[in-house]
Amino acid sequence: MKKIILSVVLVLLVGRVYAQTKPVVVVAPFDTKGVAQDEAEVVTELFTAEYANTGSANVVDRNSFDKIKTQLSFQSSDWSNADKVAQLGKALNANHVVVGQLLKFRSQIAVTIKIIDVNTTTILASYTEKVRDIENLLDKLPEICTKLSSKVGGDQAKQYKIGDEGPGGGIVFYIKDEYIYEVIFLDKFAYYEDAELIAKNYTAGGYEDWYFPTNDEMRYICYNICNKRKDLWGKYWVVDLERYGLACLLHNEKYFSKKEGEKRGFVGFYGDCTDVYTWGDGFKDDRFKVCLVRGFKQQ
Repeated sequence: MKKIILSVVLVLLVGRVYAQTKPVVVVAPFDTKGVAQDEAEVVTELFTAEYANTGSANVVDRNSFDKIKTQLSFQSSDWSNADKVAQLGKALNANHVVVGQLLKFRSQIAVTIKIIDVNTTTILASYTEKVRDIENLLDKLPEICTKLSSKVGGDQAKQYKIGDEGPGGGIVFYIKDEYIYEVIFLDKFAYYEDAELIAKNYTAGGYEDWYFPTNDEMRYICYNICNKRKDLWGKYWVVDLERYGLACLLHNEKYFSKKEGEKRGFVGFYGDCTDVYTWGDGFKDDRFKVCLVRGFKQQ
């Protein structure tokens, strides 16, 4: 009987310790510029619910938040003041404060979300992405909350394997030691200059470090991913870091179009991915598929 009681006590104590290790998080109302206020309120409420659903934190309820906010005479303009945000968080016994902003930009909405440490006023994690509309953002909220909570230690690091979805929403195609690489396939063909602009401005999963795959990376993509999916077969723009500089000089002098004397204009390389892999020269008048990759370190 004593052993049973002791076991129950230990379970309760472990559960209490675990509960206490969870950070307390307060979600501030999302700021808005160019987006309707009622839509921003919907985003705030659903983000709060989804963040609580991750199980990584104890989220302060809205009534407690509004009460303390009123007591401190906290104004909407104070959200840009990290010290005042921290003061509000401390009054709520919170460890972290989540602040978000919705900015209307042409036909898109730019979303920025930051998690601020109450004690140090430093940014622990951030998320940035452009979405088509509010409905598109609402669909992404569960994924966004999971990524943000994992960045601040809410979840144990995932052990990735080839074919898994990466943190940026791509497909894991290569793993070397603690480094992992993911690829995202864009459903479009583009001339090289246009493809460069796409890569430069591309954001997915809150990450902006996407780039053209190297020739070797495209080879791994072909044999580890595309080899099993014929819908992904085709020619993709790639870069070859060792050959690109010299090749650019040599090829521009070598290649001409069908019109006599008109230079075709070598611009880079492509990787031809089917059940085998080959690569070749790309020119200004070529339009190939675009895929982008990024690497990250396993925590």
